[in-house]
Amino acid sequence: MLFRSNAWTAFDETVFHVTIPTAGVERAMEVLAEMVRHATFDPDELRQERRVVLEEIRGTRDDPDSVLGEAAWGAVWGTHPYGRPIIGHASAVARMGRDDLLRFYRSRYQPANAVLAVAGPVDPGRVEALAARLFGGGRAVRRGPPRPTARRRTRARVLRRGFEAALVDLSWPVPRSEEHTSELQSHSD
Repeated sequence: MLFRSNAWTAFDETVFHVTIPTAGVERAMEVLAEMVRHATFDPDELRQERRVVLEEIRGTRDDPDSVLGEAAWGAVWGTHPYGRPIIGHASAVARMGRDDLLRFYRSRYQPANAVLAVAGPVDPGRVEALAARLFGGGRAVRRGPPRPTARRRTRARVLRRGFEAALVDLSWPVPRSEEHTSELQSHSD
């Protein structure tokens, strides 16, 4: 049975993605539930993953787009988590212990905070019953950092690095969706 999985993290979400033949939907959901409900963070695997992440962070220092993007986000969002690299800073990753990771995991990665989306030729009733059995219960917890507030003045930042080409980034925050919607509604009246 072909089972492909991937995961990614953005500022506001962590996604575990699985592609599986229809017959394997139950097994895929069981694997996801095990990851979400019962992660153990084996100390040896954690040390290896820390090395991988630290190498990824070092690699971003040589990538002009990454350097520019981090500088732009930092200039726009300041001390808010949006102003920090998604992958983290090397110093924080290096000092984070298993207990720190478990505390964060238990405080955020609760089924009540998640959305399960399933697409394909599946029986919706069967998927809903599986979801209730595998992901039911738990408590909703604080979802994340406070609402971001962008800096309100224009800032220019120049980084001098040994890259072959110059990169320029012009960034600004957009209105939150509810602000944008009410503005559009007032113009349509």
